[in-house]
Amino acid sequence: MKKNSNSDLPQARKPYTPRATQNRILEEHLNGKSIRKIAKMTGLDRGTVSRTLSQRELVEIVEEQRSRLFEMIPEAVSVMGSTLRSNDERLAASVAITMTKGTGILPKNIEMPEPERDRQRDQDAVMGQIIQMGMTKAVRYGTRLPDSLIEALRSVKETLEAYEAHNPRAAIASPDTSEF
Repeated sequence: MKKNSNSDLPQARKPYTPRATQNRILEEHLNGKSIRKIAKMTGLDRGTVSRTLSQRELVEIVEEQRSRLFEMIPEAVSVMGSTLRSNDERLAASVAITMTKGTGILPKNIEMPEPERDRQRDQDAVMGQIIQMGMTKAVRYGTRLPDSLIEALRSVKETLEAYEAHNPRAAIASPDTSEF
């Protein structure tokens, strides 16, 4: 009886799935989609998607990408830590929420309310810009500002100083009224 050599064995066929479809399957898999969802999106059988993802070439690509991501973890943790300690409270809160969702402390499907735009604050900001322009022109052209505007500036300065006293992380430049 003759032993079968490797050359006598049938060769594994190449997949019929087009390269573009394989790339899409891999992309969706790397983006966290399940085999079932990928099959539904591509119109392929789940077995075809599974076989495509188990091809040696694609498995190596996935492992290489995972390895690269694991190498970046210490740097990402460092960036998150410095962001949490930043003076920008909105940015720090956003990172904190993302981290707590990612670790499972908060459910991933929880909807965090967006901060509502404060119409009065927006109007105050525009008025502040107008006052700043007036102050700049008064200094540039050597004119005196009206007493009512100087009084308003002093009031703004007092309000900002009081705000900073209660919120030490806030750094707001107070207007200099000594020149007027």
